[in-house]
Amino acid sequence: MKSRIVWIAVLGFAVVLSGCGRQADPPKVEPRFVLTETVRLGATAAVSQFAGEVRARHEVALAFRVGGKLAMRGVEVGDTVQSGQVLAQLDPADLRQNQQGIEADLAAVAAELRLARLEVERHRTLKASGFVSQAALDGKETGLRAAEEKHTAAQSRAGLARNQLAYAMLRADAAGVIAQILAEPGQVLAAGQPVVRLAHSGEKEVAISVGEGRIGEFAPGRTVRIRFWALPGKAFAGRVREIAPQADALTRTFAVRVSLTESVPQVRLGMSAEVGLDSGSSGTSALLPATAMFQKGRQPAVWVLKEGRVHLRPVEVAQWREDAVEIRAGLQAGEVVVSAGANKLVEGEAVTPVVR
Repeated sequence: MKSRIVWIAVLGFAVVLSGCGRQADPPKVEPRFVLTETVRLGATAAVSQFAGEVRARHEVALAFRVGGKLAMRGVEVGDTVQSGQVLAQLDPADLRQNQQGIEADLAAVAAELRLARLEVERHRTLKASGFVSQAALDGKETGLRAAEEKHTAAQSRAGLARNQLAYAMLRADAAGVIAQILAEPGQVLAAGQPVVRLAHSGEKEVAISVGEGRIGEFAPGRTVRIRFWALPGKAFAGRVREIAPQADALTRTFAVRVSLTESVPQVRLGMSAEVGLDSGSSGTSALLPATAMFQKGRQPAVWVLKEGRVHLRPVEVAQWREDAVEIRAGLQAGEVVVSAGANKLVEGEAVTPVVR
């Protein structure tokens, strides 16, 4: 019995030793997936794209010329309005009482003026009969002139009060579309505080923002191509109309307005647009995303894909842009480069391309 137990232990130990001597197969390394892009040279690479928004050429923030509590607002965003249409109204109670008080003052001054005129006529008759002196008549005539001036001033105050009561109604200064609501009923407004923003009907423009490094490429009157995301496959002619003289304090970009040189009825305010600008680069340049760039010492480079493996190639950069990098030399048309993940590759590494 003991010998049988010994033999079983020996066999088990031998099995353990044979298992320890066997080495596990190393895991198979799959090629890394990388995003690739085909190099294109020429005009397609020389066009810069700027995202923008369709705006009206004339946009006005309308406000009351007097302060008060907003009692009614009769429009909402997107409403089409006509010139002179009432958009909102203040509570007119205080303005009406002010007008009534000034009108009462005007009536009192008018009564004083009538009395002064009667006094002057009476003293002129008495002066002709020799019953009053010239000094007395001069005093009455001076009082008449003062009453006339007081009446003129009272009329001006009454006219101002009537105007202020009329200012309690906010009217559209032109036909257009309500682009923004800036106040709600019940809110107490100061004079000049915007209530609605009105986009005038008529010419439409595309508003874009241009970085400091690219603003030199724009000039008033320069022609551009405009595409709208809502109208795929169509391009329209445009012209740079206005360039802001100062960069925005927060974004450090310059506001540029591009006018449509042709009528496009399908275009509506607020639509997304893309402005294409010919950079004037040579036909041998290419545009690549910034994620495709790799640094070899101080030399910019990109990973070129050949026969399933990547190889680092130095390139000459013409311009670093916000949206892409313009490559002047070092690449040929039709070559495939890695457009994302460049910082994780090594020379000669096998990869699996994913076409952009």
